[in-house]
Amino acid sequence: MTLEDRVLLLTPTTRDAENTSRVLGRSGVATFVCGSIDELLTELGKGAAAMLLAEEALARQGTALAEALQKQPPWSDFPVLLLTRRASSPSSLRWVQTLGNTVLLERPIRMQALVTAVQAALRARARQYEVRQRAESLAETARRKDEFLAMLAHELRNPLAPV
Repeated sequence: MTLEDRVLLLTPTTRDAENTSRVLGRSGVATFVCGSIDELLTELGKGAAAMLLAEEALARQGTALAEALQKQPPWSDFPVLLLTRRASSPSSLRWVQTLGNTVLLERPIRMQALVTAVQAALRARARQYEVRQRAESLAETARRKDEFLAMLAHELRNPLAPV
């Protein structure tokens, strides 16, 4: 697994994060437990496939996370799984609008529901990585074409110079 394949976790307690990590690990999901939003932002910069965090974590520095997500490249629509007490609360709905690609998971949540939600987010991110790879491939092809045309134009001009 690479850094881009892992799920970043930020929960209210270390015990919650460890339990969640263990459950996801049994399903083959690589996780990284973050102790704060700052650590989450640092790890996000290194690469991740998705994040699972509790709404309480956003209270102080949620805008910093929103800003980081807005700086993602055009191909990226980073999946955020947000654990909330009430999915219909104004706070939860505001975070959905602010963070973008956010799925609200109401607590308490069944473990199988959590695992399937994370797996769906990982599949969506895998598709985004495919789009990134295709875009990079197309850019490389365009660059090679431009180099070829520039070389061809140069070669066609040179023989005609003495004439």
